[in-house]
Amino acid sequence: MSYEVTSAVAAIIEDASGRVLLCQQAGGHQLWGLPGGRVRAAESPVHAAVRDIFEETGLEAEIVELVGMYEVTGDGCGAAVPDLFVHVFRGRLGGRLEGGGPALNAPGRISRLAWHDPASLPEPLTATTRTAIADAGAGRTGVIRNITRDDLREARQEARRRPRSREKYGRGRVIYWFRGLLRARRLHLDRRLCRRSGPGRRLAARRRPRHRPDHARP
Repeated sequence: MSYEVTSAVAAIIEDASGRVLLCQQAGGHQLWGLPGGRVRAAESPVHAAVRDIFEETGLEAEIVELVGMYEVTGDGCGAAVPDLFVHVFRGRLGGRLEGGGPALNAPGRISRLAWHDPASLPEPLTATTRTAIADAGAGRTGVIRNITRDDLREARQEARRRPRSREKYGRGRVIYWFRGLLRARRLHLDRRLCRRSGPGRRLAARRRPRHRPDHARP
């Protein structure tokens, strides 16, 4: 456990169908989580939440209520990760997302931004996001909880031990297909070289019909 505590904020934003807006980290463990980030010096949690939502979606947001305050501890993401004290709000976007979908506005921080059904959340997911969405779905407000981070090191080791199916990963499937094509092409070239030199060439010459002038053809 780290003795350094960092203040952070997050916001639960829902669309008309009840889906929650989540973003995936661009680095680290690439966890899915709520829009948000750290609270800067001399910055209120509400202002920090509005600023982070704008930085990640490009849209202004309105803070509706406080879902809860969560103390996040544990070394599941590594001993160097500090403990967090997170204010989670319920927010409402003040603008309209282009095309009805999220607009990625901070590619350096997050890699994906998408709506997800609370009943089928993506993995890996931060423990704060999982708990806060459950509290908001139950109609709770002003919750104070202590959360322990998921041990992502064991999950990653288990994923490494699990054999991957080549059919499941589209990019890997293309790579394996391309490698097989290169091997077949290389084998074809080797056979042609063998025919052009050595006994193979003489054998091919014997089997090749000799050229006859046009007047000798039937």
